[in-house]
Amino acid sequence: MRTDVQGCSTCPAGEERYEKFTAKIGRERVTRYQYDYRHPNGQLFSTFSRTLERCREKRDEWMKTIQLPLNIKNMAAKAIFNSTDGSVRLVLSNGVTKRFESVSKMLGYCEQNGITIKVGDCVAE
Repeated sequence: MRTDVQGCSTCPAGEERYEKFTAKIGRERVTRYQYDYRHPNGQLFSTFSRTLERCREKRDEWMKTIQLPLNIKNMAAKAIFNSTDGSVRLVLSNGVTKRFESVSKMLGYCEQNGITIKVGDCVAE
């Protein structure tokens, strides 16, 4: 696409970009759409098709097959604060643990990934 930089898509997370183009196949000129969609988790989907609607259908089919990192969307968690070094350990309801340098970094991660921490689930270590 014209918006690509050195052949790499510049499509921002959660958005779609498309471009209509005409190509010659044999003696026939055909119109196609090149389509990019970057999932909020950063994965890029790229395709081309005869119609924009078909590109979006392909995107929807692809979205059914991808897995979010750690499958954490809308997951509850418990935050455990370490009073000695100020770090925070986030324990997700699926048992996965992540460690953060600060509370603000942990909260940013939770907001970005749709993780809910209920009041009372924040404890000191």
